[in-house]
Amino acid sequence: MAASASAVEGPVLDLSRDAKVCAAVLDLALVAYLAGANSLGEYRHWLSEDSEKRRDVASRLAAARRVIAVFRAENRLALAEPWLREVGAAGDIPARVIRDKGDDEAIGVMVAEAASQWLKQRR
Repeated sequence: MAASASAVEGPVLDLSRDAKVCAAVLDLALVAYLAGANSLGEYRHWLSEDSEKRRDVASRLAAARRVIAVFRAENRLALAEPWLREVGAAGDIPARVIRDKGDDEAIGVMVAEAASQWLKQRR
């Protein structure tokens, strides 16, 4: 069976969709932080321009969307933002991990898995 083009080239990023999903669930200041911006103005500028920065932003927001999907699937969406801001057992803050390393697809998977494990502990 042949590999699909997206599997070979990596995930399809949709910055517009992911920005909307994140903004619908998370505080906009947190969304800007996750994207790597130092201010809401900088974040909005990045969304409006066509640059390489958009790829980094798209990857980070895709990671955040994965986390949101985990909380949505467990019907615990209200906990997504507090969890992103919480210091984890390893001393990491999920939002900081996404901001600092979220352009790596594996980080998005890792953070979403950590969210899933956190939720399982609270059942």
